[in-house]
Amino acid sequence: MGVMRYSHCSAAHGDDLYVFGGYRGLKETLDVVQKFNTRTQQWTFVRPMPEPMAGMACASFLDNILLIPKFSTSMFIYNVQSDTWSESSTKLPQMMQHIAAGILAD
Repeated sequence: MGVMRYSHCSAAHGDDLYVFGGYRGLKETLDVVQKFNTRTQQWTFVRPMPEPMAGMACASFLDNILLIPKFSTSMFIYNVQSDTWSESSTKLPQMMQHIAAGILAD
């Protein structure tokens, strides 16, 4: 991984593992996103997050990865096929921290 970080989140999609944001050092919040391909064993950078974030939760569903930032009612969606970001029109009912996310499917 080219960027040392902590308080990031990660989600798997297909053969890839995505690592989102986090902190570098004591005060720098990152918007960096990296993808690790398990077949090629290579790290690459993909489109940065819309804003720097750390301590968020993320979960993969279909071709999207949902990010839920701490202390926010917003949710962001990263589309792995188009390498694009959007903000969900759905808002959380309240701000949270120390969160986790997962997708349950039949």
